[in-house]
Amino acid sequence: MKNIQLYKCVLERAGLLRLEESVPTLATHGEAAKTILTALLADSPSEKVYVLMLNARTAIVGAELLSMGGQTQTSVAVREVFRAAIIQNANAIILGHNHPSGDSTPSAEDIDMTHAIVKASKLLGIALLDHLIITPSGSWSSVFDHCLFER
Repeated sequence: MKNIQLYKCVLERAGLLRLEESVPTLATHGEAAKTILTALLADSPSEKVYVLMLNARTAIVGAELLSMGGQTQTSVAVREVFRAAIIQNANAIILGHNHPSGDSTPSAEDIDMTHAIVKASKLLGIALLDHLIITPSGSWSSVFDHCLFER
């Protein structure tokens, strides 16, 4: 008989992000995701990528830091975007990253990454609701740029 490895995948709680009580918890209210991602990303001097995980009622149930990079770029594998969402049994995700430069315009790499994540989300059955770019002076949302979801 052959021996096989057994694995146990667990999520570890890193802590809590304290937000004002008035912040809505439903991601259908786009401001909630923007508020959370702004709290996590706006003051960072380096690029970071977060994924927000949502349950079937679109309540945000968790956030995971996926990547930290330099001042102008970071990278994340598509499979890493969905790892925690699968373990958390999330129905949907919202992706967010920052541009420390202050320009919220998506780069060609940002657009390509969004397309790849949209394709994977359709295969996995975990909807990508939005991809936000956060800067100290504002933000950009892929929801308002419909061509990102139509490729």
